[in-house]
Amino acid sequence: MLDQKTSGMFIKTKRTEKNYSQKELAEMQDRDAKKFRRISRLWFWIPTIFYLVALVACLICDLAINRKLTWFYIVLASLVCAFTFMPTVTSFFERNKLLAFAVSTYLSICGLLLTCAAFTGGLSWLGIACTGTMIGYTLLFVPILLLRTSLVRYKFVVSFVGAWVLTLLLLICINAWYPFSLGAALLLTCYEYLIVVICAFICTVRLDGFLKAGICTLVGVVGYYFTGHLVNFLFGISENHYEVDFHNWAQCTTGNVHFICLTSIAVIGLFFIEIGVIRVTKKEYGNSG
Repeated sequence: MLDQKTSGMFIKTKRTEKNYSQKELAEMQDRDAKKFRRISRLWFWIPTIFYLVALVACLICDLAINRKLTWFYIVLASLVCAFTFMPTVTSFFERNKLLAFAVSTYLSICGLLLTCAAFTGGLSWLGIACTGTMIGYTLLFVPILLLRTSLVRYKFVVSFVGAWVLTLLLLICINAWYPFSLGAALLLTCYEYLIVVICAFICTVRLDGFLKAGICTLVGVVGYYFTGHLVNFLFGISENHYEVDFHNWAQCTTGNVHFICLTSIAVIGLFFIEIGVIRVTKKEYGNSG
């Protein structure tokens, strides 16, 4: 980042190159600022006016056809949801615009889902849909929102842990309406997310990039290898679809292909580690020399 003095010198140099006086530069900046404000107002009001026209038209049609408000509420919720995405509510906030965008769009989506659930008379899927949407928002926005905080180094760890907790909540919501083997599903989910969180934590360690890539690759290979066996154990599946026998491809195709793919990926991981070790060794040798 440039300090204030360096930035001032840079601006002065560029201004001199263009033969602009300070007054001319200030006037140009003022014109650009006004132009930006005009564009911002157009960006806000043009889609907003279209939304209002559509809303009024649907209101009139619903009243004319049904003599009362029925599906109009779905249109209203849909337009509110569309408004939060474009032109967005960020123009009402001076700071934390991304946070405002994330919260407003998520709430508008949930509002639309709630409206549809109330209109159709089925609430069984509402919690499932809202929780599933929150998982996506957590993975997408949390790492970005943490960029300017003290947790920036652990942004992906926090994001994956949040998604982990929300996925467990999602399974509980699903089980409340559609019962299944919840305990086994929770354990399997914890196992899979643990692998991802371990890899995210490894990425926070101050190591060579190739070393971290290789270690994460090997952790993923080992974790994925035992996934099939864990599924068989937790859900009481007696048939082993991952049996490896290169002399019996007819019955062990899945297991053989699975083993070959994982072995190939493991070799790539070891190759990354070797490159990382070489890079670290050269760096240490150069520093000592």
